[in-house]
Parts: sequence; structure tokens; C-alpha cells
Amino acid sequence: MEQTQLTRYSGPQEEDDLDLQRLWLALKHHWLPAVLVFGSVVAIAAFTTFSKIPSYEAAGKLLVKDKQATPSLGLSEQLGSFAGLVGVGGGSSSIPTEIEVIRSAPIMQKTIDALELKDEQGNPLTPGALLGNLSIENLEGTEVLRVAYDSNDPQSAAAVVNQLMSTYLATKASNDRSAAASLRTFLEKQIPTA
Repeated sequence: MEQTQLTRYSGPQEEDDLDLQRLWLALKHHWLPAVLVFGSVVAIAAFTTFSKIPSYEAAGKLLVKDKQATPSLGLSEQLGSFAGLVGVGGGSSSIPTEIEVIRSAPIMQKTIDALELKDEQGNPLTPGALLGNLSIENLEGTEVLRVAYDSNDPQSAAAVVNQLMSTYLATKASNDRSAAASLRTFLEKQIPTA
């Protein structure tokens, strides 16, 4: 009969136990520096977190028709043939133009005046300062503009976006009415001679 001899396997379990024992001994001997390092990391993280000033962003969306419509004067599609003659309509995208209109100084100033916006010193905010926290972008593949404003006060951020969009829409409506009135006047003068 054969005899088999059993050998004891010293696998990774014992090596792990030895490593844990060494780690415990190292921590036991060097507990003060370990606590100081851990405590300072927690203190720095807490200070950084609590010292940050919160920033809020309010955003709104505007639909901008890519091709400006010819003002309607009760005429049929024949009016479209006059569009190129009187500067109404156009073949290129109007979205970059509308972005620049929103960013214009008169729109910014009307928004500042309506909300009575002030800087940190209590002086009226300048259009440039308002533009610094404003972002206007075209949502890709759409005729929609996203208007966003960053502020430390959430109510102020929302008020600026709402007022800015209202001011833009009112200005656009006024310009459209003026364009329609000018076109009508032009056509009324041209029809008798034609």
C-alpha cells in the first residue's frame, strides 16, 4: 500500500493575514501622523466646499424663424416678389442676426433699467457686465435659441432671463410693425405710378 503524505498548504490567506498584521502594527506605531493627514484632508475639503459662493443659472428658449416672413398686407404670394426689392425677407439664416440683436446694447440697457440691476458697489450695472454672465446659443439643428444667465441669486437670474426675452420680443414686434408700415407706405406710393 502506498502512503501519501499530506502537506500543509500555506496559500494567500496566511499572506493576507501577515500583511494585515503589518498594516495594523504600522498604524499603531504611526497613528498620530495618519490622523493628522486624514483630518487635514477632511478639513481642506470642508473649507473648500463651504467657502464656495453658490452660482445659479436660469435659462429660457426662444423660437426664431430662420427666414423672416414678409409682412402681410392682405396681398397674396405676389408680395414675395417685392421682398428682395425693399429689403424684407432674405435667403440667409437670421439666427446669428437675432443673437446679435439680443446681445445689443439697447436690449441690455432696457433690461437693466426695467430690473434696476446694480453692481456690488450699488452703481447701475453696465451692458458689458450683464453680457459677461449671459450666454446665447442656437440649439443645433433647430431654430431655437437658448438664453441663459448666471447669478449668485436664483431670483435675479430668472428675472434677467425673463426680462431679456420679453424686451427682445417687444422690440422685435415693434420692428416688425414698423417694417410692415414702411412696406405699406412704399407700396401705396408705387401702385398709382404702376
